[in-house]
Amino acid sequence: MKKKVNALLSIFVAICILISSSLIVMAADLVKSTPLPTSGVNVTDSIKSNTQKDYYKIVLPYAGKLELTITNANNTAQTTEPKFLLHDELFSDSYGEFSIKSIGVPATQIKDYYLYGGTYFLEVNANNSTGYNVILKATYTSVDTNVTSAIENPAGAINVDYNKTYHSLKAYGSHFLYYRITVPTKSRVELTSYQDTELVYCFVDSTAQNEITRAQFDAPSGVNSAILDEGTYYLRFGGSGLFYSSYDCLFSFIVKMEPVIEKPVITKMKMDKDNCTCGTGGFIIQWSKCKNAAGYRVEVEEGYNNWRVIGTTTSTKMYIYRASYNNYFDYRVVPYNIYNGNKYDGDASESIEFYIDSKYQKAHKFSKSRKTCKVCGQTNPYYSKPTEVKKIKPRKKAFKLSWKRRSNVGYQIQYSTNKKFKKANKVTFDDSYATSYVFRNLKSHKKYYVRIRTFVYVDGKRHYSVWSKVKSVKTK
Repeated sequence: MKKKVNALLSIFVAICILISSSLIVMAADLVKSTPLPTSGVNVTDSIKSNTQKDYYKIVLPYAGKLELTITNANNTAQTTEPKFLLHDELFSDSYGEFSIKSIGVPATQIKDYYLYGGTYFLEVNANNSTGYNVILKATYTSVDTNVTSAIENPAGAINVDYNKTYHSLKAYGSHFLYYRITVPTKSRVELTSYQDTELVYCFVDSTAQNEITRAQFDAPSGVNSAILDEGTYYLRFGGSGLFYSSYDCLFSFIVKMEPVIEKPVITKMKMDKDNCTCGTGGFIIQWSKCKNAAGYRVEVEEGYNNWRVIGTTTSTKMYIYRASYNNYFDYRVVPYNIYNGNKYDGDASESIEFYIDSKYQKAHKFSKSRKTCKVCGQTNPYYSKPTEVKKIKPRKKAFKLSWKRRSNVGYQIQYSTNKKFKKANKVTFDDSYATSYVFRNLKSHKKYYVRIRTFVYVDGKRHYSVWSKVKSVKTK
């Protein structure tokens, strides 16, 4: 048993020595690595030994696209060919090994890599081949990014502004990119991403640990959204798994936000006390106030799922005019908001059926100040357009009053030394063309108050307008 243990220890020590010697050789090779310019200059590597490995150092100042153009310049066919592999600075990640076979004429491959700023090493491995000349050319293009996001570091993420386009880069590997978003109130947050290959994204919570929603976007674009409460969240790009994966690519994205509007609840629907006999009625509808709502739209269903807008308001109630008697109709309330100049709707309330009962019919509700019936809009036959005082001029124990003319009306003037018009005197004109009158035989140096109104005759009875504003004058 002891002999077996000693044998295993000997094997383990030998493996450790072998690994250590390999690392020493690799370290020596990296020390001897040749800088490879990224300006598109050709560099020739001569493979003279079938165990030869050369390393070329590539330095990228910023994130960008690295294009490697590698030509196997051998003019004779061979059974083996050199291999090429790009490593990161720590040799913890490698980016797709490939080889270029000799077919008797020079052969070229072009490889594109999307990489973050840093140091990389291109490995040229003879792979048991010899007598090759390999031409290497590296071309670097900086990515036009207006943000450098945190790589595997949520704390370093930048804050994203809504409705602004961000350009970014997902490099090769399973790491994550983080962007921070702040939600001021419960909202629907929508992400639109544009990319030329598969890209995975997640909304994650403020700890950057728990996923809220995940989606894989295919080229050329993808849209996804989540309802988020007030707080701080992260957008996380990248990653791979059993059913999803990300590839190195350039991408851009824009984040939009719409505050979530609370759903209204209709709390009251009742007939109004003022209804008329013309076949239409009025009723009042009230509903709950909704957070994040700028206004409300009241709608009636006319045919299956065909909703007609009755009116809009910023309050939580509305008077509905001209509703047909003895009919059932469904009504609902739709809240809306305006964000960044765009109007959008919240969820409509549950619809409620309401019956306009003809038993509430009453006479038309006409008033002096309305041309039409309050409920049905019928013309008010008793309406006369009010007039107003144009000028009032004092005279000796008198004053002259002038007013604006109205068509097809008469005029009635009141004057009194009491501003509440107690024991007032009246003057009436049936002539609509009259526009002035002189009041005589008054007291000298006395203040008088004056007002005027119009009237029309209906069935031999006068119907007056509202009074004009009161004016005053002091006699001489």
